[in-house]
Amino acid sequence: MKEPILFPIEQIDSIIEIESMHNDSFLIKDGLALVHGNSKILNDLIQKKAPFIIPDYRIGYFKKGCIRASINLIEHTIHAGTAVFITPGSIVEPIEANDVPEIEGVGMTSEVFLMAHHGKLPQLFNGQIKDGQHELNEGETAFFHNALSLLFAVCKMDNIGKKVAMSLISSMTHFLSDVFLCDKKATSACNQGQKLFDRFISLVNDNCNLHHSLEFYASQLCITKRYLGTVVKQVSGTTAKFWIDRALVTSAKVMLRNSNMTVNEISLALNFPNVSFFC
Repeated sequence: MKEPILFPIEQIDSIIEIESMHNDSFLIKDGLALVHGNSKILNDLIQKKAPFIIPDYRIGYFKKGCIRASINLIEHTIHAGTAVFITPGSIVEPIEANDVPEIEGVGMTSEVFLMAHHGKLPQLFNGQIKDGQHELNEGETAFFHNALSLLFAVCKMDNIGKKVAMSLISSMTHFLSDVFLCDKKATSACNQGQKLFDRFISLVNDNCNLHHSLEFYASQLCITKRYLGTVVKQVSGTTAKFWIDRALVTSAKVMLRNSNMTVNEISLALNFPNVSFFC
């Protein structure tokens, strides 16, 4: 696995060739990055063959095509008509694409996101869920497409105030929150093993730097270590320790690549007893 690449909105032009894109399909302005039916971005990212650290908010939907990607350790196959959201701190690794996928969406810094919601975030974005995917119906797709098209048009106008763009962003995120959470309630009777695995992965993402043992996660979930290991193996096909180690290694790579910390400082931050053990 290659070292993760930090992929903030402000550095998009250093990772992909923005100059070759048409102005009617991509726009960066005031902490916002808008994609309007563009296929080049995904293709460029897949060619990097590396995971990306997303330090900001990304929401959108796949207009056409299909892509396979790992999002926060979980592999997904995302088809046309699927809405996706990613929150700060997520790690995304595009694996392969079929049928030339096109996306429509918006990325925004945490500052812009908070500004758009006046500090009061929709339930979906309150920090409990790091990412999500939902297949939109025809009406939902039309709403999302129209909202994104209007936001793109507004951001291209110099005479329109920022409040209009912020209001559109707020409308989209509240819409997505309602859609995702309604779907979650409808599937509340889904497989209990999958629910437990999802909670386990969320805990690993949040705690892997300090807690490396299966015992910790089992205690947080109020179950035995043996039962947790059995369920994770059944749902994912691999061991719980694998997920913990993979998250820990990813964190170590991020620190080594994107900080000025020494190896000794990183080993302490990752709760290793000494540098030798970390190495």
